[in-house]
Amino acid sequence: MRLSVRNSGRYSYIVFASETVVFDDYGKPVIKCPTEAEAVEYIMNRLESEVIQDDI
Repeated sequence: MRLSVRNSGRYSYIVFASETVVFDDYGKPVIKCPTEAEAVEYIMNRLESEVIQDDI
């Protein structure tokens, strides 16, 4: 089993053999993605939307 933990600021994710789980900064699971690339894309989109919201 491959287990890898990555941290991207407010979000982190763990890569399991069958899925990648994204967690928020409180450690709560946010979404389960089939691939690491999709998890990274989800995080990047969330961070972009947070920046846009802060600008409003």
